[in-house]
Amino acid sequence: MSNYATARMKRLDDMGCKPEQPLSIRKTVSVSENNRTYRADIDKGIQSVVYQIDGKAIIEGNKCDKLIVATKGDLGTAVFVELKGKNISHAIKQLEDTINHRLFLPTPNASENIRARIVTLNSGPTSASKMEFVKAQIRFKRQYNIDLQIRKGTAKDNPITL
Repeated sequence: MSNYATARMKRLDDMGCKPEQPLSIRKTVSVSENNRTYRADIDKGIQSVVYQIDGKAIIEGNKCDKLIVATKGDLGTAVFVELKGKNISHAIKQLEDTINHRLFLPTPNASENIRARIVTLNSGPTSASKMEFVKAQIRFKRQYNIDLQIRKGTAKDNPITL
């Protein structure tokens, strides 16, 4: 367990954070809250686990809702998920504060495929917050090596591969 994703999974397990969905092989991973759902297919043979971050792994301050870790052998990837109504600015803050929390430092290196996803009910950022989101996408990629995207409604994300 030497990559970013599996190291974070071990750290959460070591601190006694019980998974919301245990480590197992599944075709699709799905997490929901307040009528918002994140879904992604998972390549064959890859195990995944889901942790509740908000209120479980991190009690105080801004934090995202869920962390999905997918792993197979020494390979792994992670998806930070914020299930949000329409406040994209706050969702960005929650994801960024989670990524910078001591549990998730150091940030991943450029060769790792780590994602941050904001799931909204509506069509995405308003024109006023669109530029803020684009700047956040650039910052997440440059500073954290993390791909930040918005998913609308129950639309599936790109498949999780290693």
